[in-house]
Amino acid sequence: MIIEKWLDPIKPMLAKWVEPKDWELLSSFEQSLTQIAQDKVKNLPIQAKTLLASQGYGMLDVDSKLGGKGRSQLLQALVQFICGYHNMDYRDVANVGHGRMIALHGSDKQQKLWLPKMASGSLVGIAATEEHGGSRVQNTKTVAKRNGRAHFLTGEKVYISRIKEAAVFVVFFKFEQDESLSAALIKPSRKGIKTELWESIGLKGWSWGKVTFENVPIINQDVLGARGQGMAIFKEHFIYYRPMVAMTTLGVAAAVLDQAIAHINMRISRKDIAIPRDTALEDFADHFAGINAGMLSTLCAVVQNVENTAHSSLWSRSGKAWSVEQAYKAVSELALLIGATAFKADNFVAKALCDLRGFLLADGIHDALRRSAGRTLMDLPS
Repeated sequence: MIIEKWLDPIKPMLAKWVEPKDWELLSSFEQSLTQIAQDKVKNLPIQAKTLLASQGYGMLDVDSKLGGKGRSQLLQALVQFICGYHNMDYRDVANVGHGRMIALHGSDKQQKLWLPKMASGSLVGIAATEEHGGSRVQNTKTVAKRNGRAHFLTGEKVYISRIKEAAVFVVFFKFEQDESLSAALIKPSRKGIKTELWESIGLKGWSWGKVTFENVPIINQDVLGARGQGMAIFKEHFIYYRPMVAMTTLGVAAAVLDQAIAHINMRISRKDIAIPRDTALEDFADHFAGINAGMLSTLCAVVQNVENTAHSSLWSRSGKAWSVEQAYKAVSELALLIGATAFKADNFVAKALCDLRGFLLADGIHDALRRSAGRTLMDLPS
């Protein structure tokens, strides 16, 4: 139903990147995820991720030489839409997520260790944000200092998702006296790491909180890519990752629109109302257009990255901010048409509102993304 209603209309535009065999896979994926989502025993995100990985959906757009399916990023974006339609907490259940940094920049040893685990459903977290703000990752205060022949990492990362579920974190930091950022793969069980769980108002499917590093030993083999390459890895990754987030949020908005229409139809069939108000009809049309515009903009951002154009970062930054806000606007306004039931704590729409609020901040706060995009448009230094 999701593919037929929401994705089939854009199929002709994607023919260059999404092949017939991809649409067949997408249909099978929708069926699998629908079954999992309806199973109250197996529908938790981490369980869903393991099940989908066992069915071959864990590394769709990872190079086949690395054990992935070698499919297009455009297919992965469509998968994200279906995930969001079911549950915003499913954003990580059918992709490698932050593990993509290992696939692209890991050493042979790192890839041999982690790619098979990722293919089996292991989750990779990211530890970048600090108290001074997530948009200034280059100003990190997490530092690795040399003591004898070894380096020891000290610092705090906050608002970190997947604390309990992640098998390893990509941690961004600086070596003492280095001006440039570095990244390293660090397991949360390593000596000197403490975690503190916080309760969020949304996105409750994954744990969230603070990670403290206190004299955590780091060896050269932990470094991802080359020393000092962290900022380049971070920027490259989020050019890819932000459109995937945007597609997931648009999926949840599409689900809420369908639920709002079904709710009005139900009221008509029960003879609670004779016909829908004109304003309701206008809202449905407006949000249908907004969701589809967001999808097209986001998919264009993915194409820019696939084709490695000079515009990929601009489209990723501006598109994430605009599309997520379109999704939030749609759900906020459609909730009023559904009525009081949409504000019950266990209601899908109420959850969607809380989840989407989180993405107004996560993976790039929107005022910073827009300022950055504006500087690019004006050809100003970043």
